[in-house]
Amino acid sequence: MERVSRTAMGIVRRSPVYKWRFGGTHGDQLLIVPQDLRTVDPSFATELRHGLFGLAGAVADLREASPFDIAPPNAIWQRDLLGFSWLRHMAGDDDDETRELARQLTVKFIDRHKAQKGLAWDPVIVSRRLISWLAHARLILHEASQKEYEAILRSLNRMLRHLAIGYGDAIDGEPRLRALTGLIYGGLCIAEQDQFAEEFVAPFSDELERQILEDGGHISRHPGTTIELILDLLPLKQCFVARDRKPPLALDRAIRRALPMLRYMRLGDGLISRFNGMTATWPDRLATVLAYDDLQIDPLVDAPQSCYSRLQRRRTVLIADVGSPPPLALSCSAHAGCLSFEMSVDQHPVIVNCGAPGPADQDWRAVGRSTAAHSTMTINDKSSSQLVQRPQLENQLGAPPISGPDRVEARVGSGDDGSALIRAFHDGYVERFGMVHERSLRLGPHGDVLEGVDKLTRSRQVRTVRSAQSLIFALHFHIHPRVDVKRTAKENIIELELANGEKWQLVVADGIIRLEESVFLAEFAGPLEAVQAVVRGSCGETTEIRWRLEQSEPATLDALQVRRRRFAVIEGSRSDDAED
Repeated sequence: MERVSRTAMGIVRRSPVYKWRFGGTHGDQLLIVPQDLRTVDPSFATELRHGLFGLAGAVADLREASPFDIAPPNAIWQRDLLGFSWLRHMAGDDDDETRELARQLTVKFIDRHKAQKGLAWDPVIVSRRLISWLAHARLILHEASQKEYEAILRSLNRMLRHLAIGYGDAIDGEPRLRALTGLIYGGLCIAEQDQFAEEFVAPFSDELERQILEDGGHISRHPGTTIELILDLLPLKQCFVARDRKPPLALDRAIRRALPMLRYMRLGDGLISRFNGMTATWPDRLATVLAYDDLQIDPLVDAPQSCYSRLQRRRTVLIADVGSPPPLALSCSAHAGCLSFEMSVDQHPVIVNCGAPGPADQDWRAVGRSTAAHSTMTINDKSSSQLVQRPQLENQLGAPPISGPDRVEARVGSGDDGSALIRAFHDGYVERFGMVHERSLRLGPHGDVLEGVDKLTRSRQVRTVRSAQSLIFALHFHIHPRVDVKRTAKENIIELELANGEKWQLVVADGIIRLEESVFLAEFAGPLEAVQAVVRGSCGETTEIRWRLEQSEPATLDALQVRRRRFAVIEGSRSDDAED
């Protein structure tokens, strides 16, 4: 129904009358150049001069051809190429040859994509390209001829009008918000195009209010989406100030809400926990965003709209997914990880989810979305959410959306002894197997013990012909690759040794812990071999598995000394840099 509505609105926006509204003057100069907050790769320009074009985890050998004429290594590489976000890497190389190359590539793109159709004119890609050209105008306009200058400014105006007509074609969620963001950027930065900022500030504000939830999370429940949006929203706010305009209230509210949420979703290593499409965190991007968190905002203590729960006691942090997937049209990157959790001790991740793969390893995407790839429980190796496999939906959204569980409830509290508690359940297995999964987690007051109870109970609301005895449960604990896993003499206990030599034990009250292969997908270098601890067994009318993860030995002296030496070296380097 949404697609039909967008199609109808698209017909209206492409009508001659609507086009006439935005067919006025063309801006022939830029008023302001926005800042690009994303960090640069200084090696990119050097590699490009040698004919290598690296994007999205893949490198194309140009062999003296234009990157716009070769077969792309993968679809994400092609989208990144057409979005021109790679200009920032070239801008970081202050060299005449690099500036000349950047301008030539820009002009070649204009020559090859004059017809406003195809992937290059997808609203999201157009918005990304528009913002990139504006942010790096000094690079691509440096020593440009009059003809090149006019061609680039004319293309900027065309992109702005294309977005005004077709932004509604972008699918719901981040893509549509990005298209609107590009419109506001263009209206503020290009001369005589104020009408776009004035016309679209209302729908832009509406989308911000709808997509950035009250607790600061994104409506898609993808933690990484918030980072990428804020990297564009912060400079946009400065554009309003530079034009002596008051930023929309929704823009300020979105930034103020999102920054505490990003801190809330970090584990002890400072990186974002891996839920619902989150892959490896770009530490530089996260640090850049959080550097703007100087608004004296109170730390977030709960995230009821985003449905994530955080427990912290001393040096131990635990974050759990206690929510249903987002609406169908927004769930193409969501994972079936309901009631899964990640845990860190100091800066060491211990229990994790597999996470989402990087752009070069999309063959792993379906694996990462499954419930078995998360630290939670499965029944008969099935996921608690179901893929909605409809070709039309998949083509429209880029990946199959997921549906269910329909009902998820959670309560967070504190024990009388100062412990932190979560109790939650979901109905993702009720329709197929008639079972409700309930999970209770208790983090001790000193952070040195995590007690868990996973319970499967026959639902009274569903009658099923399948007996509980025919169902097999599997309780998964995915262990971070940097944690050393060792068997013990007892089948219900395994030992985990952290990088600093500190030892923890995973103990199951009644059951056998098996060590099985796993994979850690959220790495820039690609999937890493990992280990998971799995407890399997047959379901009864009520099945209860009690387990405990507790510290058994402190960090070793040798390991601590190594850490101190490394810290001393780092501090010494900082002192030398300061003196220099």
